[in-house]
Amino acid sequence: MKTALVAAAAAYTLLIGCSSGPDRNADGSFATSRNNISALALHCEMNKIKPVLKDPNSYRRAGHTFTDSARHITVQVNYTATNSFGGRVSDSKTCRYDR
Repeated sequence: MKTALVAAAAAYTLLIGCSSGPDRNADGSFATSRNNISALALHCEMNKIKPVLKDPNSYRRAGHTFTDSARHITVQVNYTATNSFGGRVSDSKTCRYDR
């Protein structure tokens, strides 16, 4: 649990702009960079996926992809977790972030 809180704090720090902050375009909009997309994937993981799993400790990220448009960034997180019977199943969750 402590590790999850540290990871969530790191993602939040990237998103709100502490220290080096998220990359921004010349017009101030959110730039698409490797670090920003990873932070969004982590946010999706911590706030949208893990809270609904029966066993959040069984979660393993299998990867993530993203699409970028002028209005929002969509991040798809692929993962595996155990079900109620102890079997490992794979699934994906799509999270959309407005710019």
